[in-house]
Amino acid sequence: MLLVVENEPISRDAFCRLLTKEGYEVMEATDGVEALNILKTHRFDLVITTLAMPEMNGLTLIDRIRLEWPHTPILLVSAYLSPQGAKAILGGQVEFLTKPIDDSQFVATVNRLVPRSA
Repeated sequence: MLLVVENEPISRDAFCRLLTKEGYEVMEATDGVEALNILKTHRFDLVITTLAMPEMNGLTLIDRIRLEWPHTPILLVSAYLSPQGAKAILGGQVEFLTKPIDDSQFVATVNRLVPRSA
């Protein structure tokens, strides 16, 4: 199961539709606070989050996930960071894609991060 954390409804719906079409079970949250509440009751194979959100930004959410669920893979998608900036801030512990997202690259990255049974 995947968790998509995105405050922009159009982007969140697009991510969820694309992932569902690829056969993934998806839950969604509109910000980091809601995501943490969901994470307390569900186990996820991947958390996909954006950077700029109200209540709790993506970097704070990533820090909390790393503390409480350290083995959960994270994919950060953002228009506000470059790949080099993301690597500098996150130290390579989190996968990163720049918005706007190319659908095929997004799906390939998710497929690489989430092992699927044959």
